[in-house]
Amino acid sequence: MTGLVGLAWLIGPLGGLALGATWASDRVVMTRISPPQHLGEFYGLYATVGRFATVAGPVAWALIVDGLGLGRNAAMAALAGFVALGWWVLRGVDDSERDWEAARFEAPLPPGPQ
Repeated sequence: MTGLVGLAWLIGPLGGLALGATWASDRVVMTRISPPQHLGEFYGLYATVGRFATVAGPVAWALIVDGLGLGRNAAMAALAGFVALGWWVLRGVDDSERDWEAARFEAPLPPGPQ
């Protein structure tokens, strides 16, 4: 059991560092990929999805472990599947530098009376 406690003390801080880096950088990425005139909308969607994930992860865990009786290994596999699905969804996001000011003037004018 001592080996497992030592492993937990090693993995815990490493996980904290990884999550801290993710939480610090995600806002920078959101600012980079969001048009300035829609920044509030993008952050609102980001916050909503984050809150949904905060509920969906534990609910999925409980359903798999307690509801289906499949155990913690199956629940960990499901959560790893969620991570893989998130990667697949986000792999196409272009996070390169943008010149939002120039892009604003290049947009077509909305239809209407001329």
